[in-house]
Amino acid sequence: MSHYKSNLRDIEFNLFEVFRRQDLLGSEPYPDLDEETARGILDEVNRLATGPLAASFAEGDRNPPVFDPATGSVRMPEPFKKSFRALMDAAKRKSAIGEGTVAELAVIRITGQTLDPFLERLKDTSHSREWIGAAGALSILGTDAEPAIPMMLSALQQTNQNIVMVALRNLGIIRRQPDTCIPQIIPFLTSTNVIIRRNAMLVVRRFGSAARPARADVLEHLHDPDFRVRVEATNSLNQIDSQAGDNITVK
Repeated sequence: MSHYKSNLRDIEFNLFEVFRRQDLLGSEPYPDLDEETARGILDEVNRLATGPLAASFAEGDRNPPVFDPATGSVRMPEPFKKSFRALMDAAKRKSAIGEGTVAELAVIRITGQTLDPFLERLKDTSHSREWIGAAGALSILGTDAEPAIPMMLSALQQTNQNIVMVALRNLGIIRRQPDTCIPQIIPFLTSTNVIIRRNAMLVVRRFGSAARPARADVLEHLHDPDFRVRVEATNSLNQIDSQAGDNITVK
């Protein structure tokens, strides 16, 4: 039995009580999800994390993998193999949000497999729900998802605003190739959609000083009609140009 304890209650508190994510469920990009279903998914992931995956933690510490340089092989402890099989099984199961892509990407990251087959699926945006599920899972790779940048930039040209928002978010998480990304993100700072405008501002902030080409556009939004956009503009300016940001107050 593992001694690992997750903090599911803290996650649920932030999601549903602080950020009220349930208010976004039931419509695109999650038309088939409600709060109860979302909590059920969290419970299932928690069960996997605290059960089959955590079961090998102690044994893995006591008996770590052994590398044989003569054969180039690694001998893994049996409990780890069971945990890994549980993760692979989770990757094969179909889920409501992305056909098990989170587990699939976790396996890719752990095993060092190429992202190419996964990225091929992101070239087709004609099935928006499937694309959003797959692209949304990329966040677990962080900056390692850099090979997905061309697909995300291409997705910014779509008329489906949910696809655009996911693509923007991913570019902010990946935070690579600013010379290529920032010029294509800047037009969204003036979007008539306040949510896209705010998200674009957040993405610019994540690029930090590398987003200096967006400085003039960010400055214009210090007087944006939406208070939250003004807050994000101030935060972005602090990251892009800290000296200028120190002299600004949100009103």
